[in-house]
Amino acid sequence: MSIRKILIDSGPFAIRLTWVILLCVPVVWLIMSASAKSAVLSSSGSVAAAAWIQAIGSILAIVGAGLFPYFHEAKKDRDRSDRLRRVMLLLANNQKEQLRLLHSTLFNAVEDFGENSINPYIANRWHMKWPAHMEALRSIPMGDLSPDEVYMLNEMKVGADFAWSVCSQLDGWDVIGDREREIIQQLKHASVMASLAVELLDRSGRSESI
Repeated sequence: MSIRKILIDSGPFAIRLTWVILLCVPVVWLIMSASAKSAVLSSSGSVAAAAWIQAIGSILAIVGAGLFPYFHEAKKDRDRSDRLRRVMLLLANNQKEQLRLLHSTLFNAVEDFGENSINPYIANRWHMKWPAHMEALRSIPMGDLSPDEVYMLNEMKVGADFAWSVCSQLDGWDVIGDREREIIQQLKHASVMASLAVELLDRSGRSESI
């Protein structure tokens, strides 16, 4: 586990601890002051104790004020990373389903020559879902992702671009062509990669929530 992750994970606890300290020190100082006024402590002892409490409180307040922005920003970064992961998981699930649909459409076209497969696919405008999906993938800032997430995002972009290029060929699709059969196999591979991205992103989310 990296030092950065340890600091980020300890952020909420550190924030709560800081607030407890900031609340407790003034309370203790007030108790000491009240005790001094009621003559429970000697005059010189109460003044010295109050001075020490005030000094410690000031130091803790300065430390707390310095640490709070850091841990607050660390929590914001963690929340941002989690949102990006959930967006990528949503897009990976969508790509997995759209690739499955396109692959099954072209695979079944060999049997019906596209009448009950390619024609309905085009008529329902399923192929038009790819441009918006590709735009969503391009909008994800790679600088905010982990190395594994960058790899998965790139694989998803490649798969989506390939699927869109296949869709642009549907009007003249040769259901028994050798090239078309090879494309169907490549779509199968892209579908497997999308399924892998879903599995890894989902697993990453579960591990971070533990």
